[in-house]
Formats: sequence, C-alpha cells, structure tokens
Amino acid sequence: MVCEAATGKKETRGIRERDHMRKVAIQSSIFGCVVVAALLFWGAGRYLVINSPTLSDTIIVLAGGDNEIRFWKAFRLLQDGYGKQLLLAENIDIRIFGFSRAELAQDFVQHIPGNGVGKVYLCPIRGDSTLEESRYVGSCVSQYGGQSILLVTSDYQTRRALSIFTRMFPQYHWSIAAVRKELVGAAGMG
Repeated sequence: MVCEAATGKKETRGIRERDHMRKVAIQSSIFGCVVVAALLFWGAGRYLVINSPTLSDTIIVLAGGDNEIRFWKAFRLLQDGYGKQLLLAENIDIRIFGFSRAELAQDFVQHIPGNGVGKVYLCPIRGDSTLEESRYVGSCVSQYGGQSILLVTSDYQTRRALSIFTRMFPQYHWSIAAVRKELVGAAGMG
C-alpha cells in the first residue's frame, strides 16, 4: 500500500511536470510566431520601397494626388544633376475648378524660375492607374528622347511603378526615387 501511494505521487508529479513543459513549449512557440510575424510586417514595407536614383537623361514625375511634393523632389534631383530634363506627368481627365490638372500643371511649368527654364515639360496622360499612365509616359519619352529614365513617385508605389515601366519599355534603363509619405503636405518643399 505504501508503495502504491509513493508510485501514485511520482506519477502525478511526472504528469504535472510534463503538462508544465507543454505549456512552456506552447507559450514559447506563440511568442516566437509573434516575433517572426512582427519582423515580417516590419520588413514588408521596406521591401516595397525602392529609393535608388541614378544619373539619367530624363526625370519623370508620375501623376498622383501629391504631385506637387513629387515635383519639388524631382526638381531638386534635376538641379543636383540627376537628369537633363524633367517631365511632369499630369492627368487631362481630372478637372479642378473648370481646369484639367494638366492645364494647371502647364501653367505651373511655364512659371518655373531659374535653372528650370527650358528643362521642365508637361507630359499629359489619361487614366488613373500606373499601367495606363505608362503608355502615355512612353510617348513623352519618345518625343523628348533619352535612354535612361529616373521615375519619381510616392514611396509606396516605387516597386510597382519600376516593375511596370521596366516591363512595358525594356529598351530604356529605369531607376526610381521615392517621395516619403511623411513629406506629403509638408511646408517649404519649394
């Protein structure tokens, strides 16, 4: 009887230790999964953003809601010698106060001061997707010339834009510059 009681206590202790080890293993696994998931989510945003401008013949500002911010980033790149000319892609389908965005951009381009005179041109586009835009930009590149093109767009759009333009126009060398989301709406970009 004493032996049975001692054996029962040992078995109970063994079961408790085994259950405790299982709980520790499960908690460690969950913690590990959370850490891995956090690292993947943190790295995913960095993977999507490409910011590697290279010296090019032409700088192109892709159309978008934050186009003025993109323009000033591209203009600085032009002044720093990253390109010989700058094309501002803007939509002729979207109207603001009776004017298309392209008409407003053309007026803006005509009043560029200093080093920008004669180096900044409008590239009118239609549509509201990067793929549609690429077709019109391709025509502008043919019109203004150049073999190497630097695209300027929002940071979250860089990888997709570079992929589309490289696939659509493999005869050109493409690079890209990102405009950080934090800069959108920032004062003093001019």
